[in-house]
Amino acid sequence: MEGLPLDTSHPAVRDYLALVRLQVLTPLSLLVNIATVVVCATLVSPGIAGIARLHPTSITPNSPSIAAYVGFIFLGQIGYCLLLVVASKAETKAALIKGVGMSLVLSNFAMALWAIAWVMQWFLLSTILQGIILLLLLFSNVSLLIYHPPHASRPLDTALIHAPLRFF
Repeated sequence: MEGLPLDTSHPAVRDYLALVRLQVLTPLSLLVNIATVVVCATLVSPGIAGIARLHPTSITPNSPSIAAYVGFIFLGQIGYCLLLVVASKAETKAALIKGVGMSLVLSNFAMALWAIAWVMQWFLLSTILQGIILLLLLFSNVSLLIYHPPHASRPLDTALIHAPLRFF
């Protein structure tokens, strides 16, 4: 890092580097998540819904409605990735970097691992991964609500940052 012509201790440079890091890792993690869930739901036998049918409980949800909900979450995250690339306002960038940050990236990777663990019927590991996802997303949501609350003056922030994280 000594050979760089940038002063990486400057807060603006750190924020810029964090934004670039998120612009690369968030779409990558979302792509890995979508690909893993689609493969585990369609190509693997039994798939995600098949495991739920093999081990029914009193709280087993309706598989098509859960699939539609997850699809809606994926669409919201695609919008989040687009906003991550085209964000120009300082408030939006602060919400993306400091409000959400790497926790969404880690949540996407954890959900991809969850799909694999669920299909392999490793239920203890899948439960632990669900807990990790819950903690990461709870941290992001609390951080967004406290430090970067939604405003009516920034509807795209509300629709593409706050809403997908609440639904996830």
